[in-house]
Amino acid sequence: MRDFIDGLGIWASIAYITLYIVATVLFVPGLPLTILAGITFGPVLGTIWVSLASTIGASLAFLVGRFIGRDLVLEKFGNSDMFKKLDDGIRDQGWKMVAITRLVPLFPFNAQNYVYGLTDVHFKTYVFISWICMLPATIGYVFLGSAIGVAEGDVAKTISYVGTGIAALILLSLAGKLIGKKK
Repeated sequence: MRDFIDGLGIWASIAYITLYIVATVLFVPGLPLTILAGITFGPVLGTIWVSLASTIGASLAFLVGRFIGRDLVLEKFGNSDMFKKLDDGIRDQGWKMVAITRLVPLFPFNAQNYVYGLTDVHFKTYVFISWICMLPATIGYVFLGSAIGVAEGDVAKTISYVGTGIAALILLSLAGKLIGKKK
């Protein structure tokens, strides 16, 4: 597989990013693709490619939800007081909701992309907070994948990649708990 990827040259990154974006829009789980980035591209490039692709994919799915689904939701629930309060709250403090749901892995990544598009959260806020809050998990899983794919039997590299991956996932867990308690 690595020989195949290496044979693609610069196109490998473009093909991977395109695949990840399409997979995100089509509700394909991103975790295997994230680990694959670590295996094939290593910790630094893998993190960059996943971060870029997952943010673009999440943004496109958000826009699909916003421009296709929001009018349907407003038509059906727009007069509901509860919906108005929820929509107003997300518009005014949506960054907190996006941060919490991105940091707490209980909320499915792909579903969030479309659901937030149905709300009135600002697009720029959604993209920026999603990117920042998805980054720790991206780092964690890409580094774990790198321990499999690019450490190549080097014990020190393997330990550092696994350690970095686990540390990022622990920080993700703690950040989610901290934000959840404050809210």
